[in-house]
Amino acid sequence: MTLNPPNHDELILLFLPKTVKQLVELIGCYETQRLLNEYGGTKRYIPKKPTKKSLAWSMISNQAFHRICSAYPGETLELPKLDSFQRAKRNIEIICLTIKGASRGQLGQTYGLTCRQIGNIRQSYRSSSNNSYYIESDVDSAECCHRCLQRTIKS
Repeated sequence: MTLNPPNHDELILLFLPKTVKQLVELIGCYETQRLLNEYGGTKRYIPKKPTKKSLAWSMISNQAFHRICSAYPGETLELPKLDSFQRAKRNIEIICLTIKGASRGQLGQTYGLTCRQIGNIRQSYRSSSNNSYYIESDVDSAECCHRCLQRTIKS
């Protein structure tokens, strides 16, 4: 049985803040990343009607702008900084390496984190997937990530 490569957007959703998860599901990872790159760490008013797209929204496509306006008409969204994406990517890598058998000490040295921080990242995955880890040393990283995703989706 061959496994498809993991869907990057779905893997990242495991570790993103709630607002960012909603935006990724609404407009996709790329558009959300562009929006947070421009306005991360600020609050943005969402127009009630997407009749005119001002320059303030020029970094995202018209389709993404219309989706945001229809989902959050007249609301003010607090947009977190873009570093939430980098943190999510790092956490996914840590989970994949954990499944392959890396210790907390090794991961801490690799990523410049303490053993406690690595443990917290592992715990957040266990909590979201409702499963414990398993180690398969003969599996490549892409397949490990795919299995992480499959286990999380099933629970």
